Amino acid sequence: MSPILNLPERSDRIYKYGKIMKLGIVAPCYNEHEVLAESAGRLTVLMDDLVAKKKIDADSFILFVNDGSRDNTWEIISYLFEVNPYVYGVNLAGNVGHQHAIMAGMMTRCLPVWKRLPVTM
Repeated sequence: MSPILNLPERSDRIYKYGKIMKLGIVAPCYNEHEVLAESAGRLTVLMDDLVAKKKIDADSFILFVNDGSRDNTWEIISYLFEVNPYVYGVNLAGNVGHQHAIMAGMMTRCLPVWKRLPVTM
């Protein structure tokens, strides 16, 4: 137990009901065409490493939320979705701001119709 917060030690919190926990990364994107592929590559390496070490479940994911970008950010997210099993995408109709984009991503991920496809809102 953690002496300050009375929480289980970190290694004990990795498991929930005997399973490895699923990690979901929600990343808001606004005009990110210059860096998106590099960011996705780095996050993919991290996810692969954590899955190999059995720190996270193989069903973990990266959800890029296009926050009304005016460049080709959504096209890059769509391409990454096709080639990277971790990547999902949400395309917002307009710019709603960083925090609202994160919330939209979190809410979309909880929908019962969530499937392996990009979503446009």
